[in-house]
Amino acid sequence: MRTEEWIVQGLVELKRGGMLRIEDGREMLVYLWKGSAWMAQDGEGRDVMLGAGGWFRLDRRGVAVLYALADCALTLTSPYEARYAAAVQVVEPGTRRPRTLYQSAPTAVQTFVQRGRAALRKVRDGVGLPVSGSTAPAI
Repeated sequence: MRTEEWIVQGLVELKRGGMLRIEDGREMLVYLWKGSAWMAQDGEGRDVMLGAGGWFRLDRRGVAVLYALADCALTLTSPYEARYAAAVQVVEPGTRRPRTLYQSAPTAVQTFVQRGRAALRKVRDGVGLPVSGSTAPAI
């Protein structure tokens, strides 16, 4: 059983209506210092309401979203020192573009898969393939 807990994001402040998105957060803990928030995880039928002093530990893979019902201050911790999530992003209220707080570096396997997908897309889209026959329109 692990007893260490690493602070992975010190103090994250969210305005009312802001969102925090955690992708594949490996057992991360969200601790709410102030405010109130609603939290949901992929594949989980129940949602969680957090108030000041409340906390929740992610217990599944996928995406978890925290929505600030009031101005919030929160801390993220993990029992893992590194690779604790695939990504952690904040979306400010009134915007759609996320601000990335953390993005894990891809593993060698992920890089291999990404390159393979890119090569297959090129073949599918015909990029780099010679064009046969005339390209001038017939009149």
